[in-house]
Amino acid sequence: MLINNFDLRVSAVKLETPMVFSSQVQNVRLPDVDDEVSLGFLASIIAWTPSG
Repeated sequence: MLINNFDLRVSAVKLETPMVFSSQVQNVRLPDVDDEVSLGFLASIIAWTPSG
């Protein structure tokens, strides 16, 4: 489940199982509080299912 509130620059993700970091799943670096943020470049997350 993904919930977005772009007015407040907040996104929340509810995981169905615990996340295990590996060569295919890595942490996400969000901008620092003092960084100048342009629309559309807050954070990028790529996800896929085991079946492709």
